[in-house]
Amino acid sequence: MPYSSPPFLFFPPMPYSSPPSTAPELVEARSKSKVKAPETISLEEFQRILPGMLEGMEGQVLWKNEAVMEVFKRVALPKSSYSKYLHTSPSPYTRNLISTDNSTYTLLLLVWSPSGASLVHDHPGDGCWMRMAEGSLTEELYVERSKEASSGADRGPDLPSSDPNPNPDLRKVSHKVYSSPSIAYINDDIGLHRISNPSPTSYAVSLHLYSPPFSECRVWG
Repeated sequence: MPYSSPPFLFFPPMPYSSPPSTAPELVEARSKSKVKAPETISLEEFQRILPGMLEGMEGQVLWKNEAVMEVFKRVALPKSSYSKYLHTSPSPYTRNLISTDNSTYTLLLLVWSPSGASLVHDHPGDGCWMRMAEGSLTEELYVERSKEASSGADRGPDLPSSDPNPNPDLRKVSHKVYSSPSIAYINDDIGLHRISNPSPTSYAVSLHLYSPPFSECRVWG
């Protein structure tokens, strides 16, 4: 099976605020000005600067590169910017290549059919960022029972899985929903996951950044 979509760490947007001050002139100046959010960049510009940002990161955890996260948050995603990659099929989801340098990154647009879902899968490489563009996606996070037992870690009680054919070697430990413009992250240290579109009538669209590129992953059916 070709490598699929990216459990995720959710990074809520941080509010911007002025530095504290009790000086009257600074209070007055602040009241007359507005704090500006970082400027957005286009999807094309993001592709142009990515290789330089990721160069030399091999073997590092992708989420620790705060510069990548901050720029990924600033990418403007009007539908017109990715419409040419919006290909669908009768399958649960389609993986549409936006760009890759075959060395440091692959950028994909995933289109999720109504009620479409992936199998439980892992993520080779240093990790994956996901940015929601349209709709919502549900993520179920799983751990391998054997690895959890050998590590001595306790991820909490088993949760019911929506997988119609749950694998007895895995157990579900969390359940999250991501909606546009949420940003999320996963790597194999976090766990395995199953992604699904909760809507029975609407498509969902997500942007995925993998570093380094990979061509296959393990799945649990």
